[in-house]
Amino acid sequence: MRYHVTLQNKETTVTIDDILSELLVLKLGYDPDSTEAISAARLWLQQRLANHRGLPRVSQWLQKEIVQMIAAKELLNAHRKWCERMEKQSRYALATFRTRRPRRKRN
Repeated sequence: MRYHVTLQNKETTVTIDDILSELLVLKLGYDPDSTEAISAARLWLQQRLANHRGLPRVSQWLQKEIVQMIAAKELLNAHRKWCERMEKQSRYALATFRTRRPRRKRN
């Protein structure tokens, strides 16, 4: 679904997956088929853009915001812990790689 929003004083269009849009308006307390649903979703998206730092991929950033809003706290906490675990494993793998790789001979 496409929404018209304002970002840094410029009008732009963001595209949000249809299912995410429906889940968002349901979470906001509206029926997805209601006349108020699109306005409510657009207003919520516009309010979220106040926290946007002008990064590219605005639509993807907003979809992340929607997922974080509609997902259960337990699921978000499990995801955060998994990300932390993966980051630690990546750092360990990188440190191990750096210490084990043979040095190049200079000519």
